[in-house]
Amino acid sequence: MYPIIALDIETTGLDPHKDAIIEIGAVCFNGEKISKTWQSLINPQRPIPPVITQLTNITNEMVINAPPIKAVIQDFADFVGSLPVIGHNVSFDLSFLKTHQNFDLNPINDTFEISAVLLPTTPRYSLGALIERFGLSNLNPHRAQDDAEATMAVFQQLHQLAGELPLHLLAEIVKASHNLSWDGRWFFSEVLKERSKGPVPAKQAAQKEYGVLFEAPSELLAQPLKPNPEIVALDIEETSAILSPGGPFSKYLENFEAEMNRLKCFRPSLGHFQTASI
Repeated sequence: MYPIIALDIETTGLDPHKDAIIEIGAVCFNGEKISKTWQSLINPQRPIPPVITQLTNITNEMVINAPPIKAVIQDFADFVGSLPVIGHNVSFDLSFLKTHQNFDLNPINDTFEISAVLLPTTPRYSLGALIERFGLSNLNPHRAQDDAEATMAVFQQLHQLAGELPLHLLAEIVKASHNLSWDGRWFFSEVLKERSKGPVPAKQAAQKEYGVLFEAPSELLAQPLKPNPEIVALDIEETSAILSPGGPFSKYLENFEAEMNRLKCFRPSLGHFQTASI
């Protein structure tokens, strides 16, 4: 699965065809640590709306001397290369980036979509809510570099949770996502591959507790029974009571009650066994 790129952008608005990028941040995680980073303010070549400045703390003065997107997009694409990409609501980020550069060959992973599967009872799946859920921190939310690092930290936590799922459940998630255009499919497929390479855990078998089969456990250690030379007649009523619903057999045999219809045929046949050696 690793190395993998987490990215985030800040923009002047929500429409990739009318608005512009004002900041890009990304980190590359090699499985143990962040190995490299990429960050740049972007001159949107238009005023930044006050509401965006209030949200991001990025002002017009901060970007006036920053490079335009066309000047840095190739360098950013080279940084990403063909590595898998992570983002929170990543389709939003890619909708802006793809107006300048093609990222169609990168496996895409959305921490929003992944967390919705792994944390079904969590009330909210915003990046801030997940950071709080995992006890992480983000000192500068809504700044691209800090959000990219926070997204990577959340992704690591989700990766750990997915690795603890039962193998059959992972396989079911992957199977169900085969024909879906879903930004969680690659992630779960990779986790399943990782788990499949490891040893298959032994299935725990539990012995059902039937209780003590004899009233006195010491009888298990008694001497074997010997034939009684005296022939004793078989008591049909007593034998039927033993085999009847609620009798001793019903306490130890599963589905015994369902078999009791057979007694209708069995009881008359007892007449053939009037005697037995006890």
